[in-house]
Amino acid sequence: MEKGDIIKTTKHLKFKVVELKPKTVCISVINHSEQGLGYIEWYSPWRQYCYFPEEEIIMANSCLQDIVGMIKELMDKRKEIKNG
Repeated sequence: MEKGDIIKTTKHLKFKVVELKPKTVCISVINHSEQGLGYIEWYSPWRQYCYFPEEEIIMANSCLQDIVGMIKELMDKRKEIKNG
């Protein structure tokens, strides 16, 4: 995984690596029209990845499920690395 890589594409969204940190990654959430919808990144106070939406973004259930799925994948990878 490198900066700029599209790590996942769903029916409505793309997830692109924005920043690689020593233990975590920051992912940009974009639609297929290349509009930025927000970011998924590690939120230390909650000790988990969270979604940080851009202002005035409207999302359907399917898009939200895609974001939840991506967060779950990132959390699973983090647990593997931590236990690994």
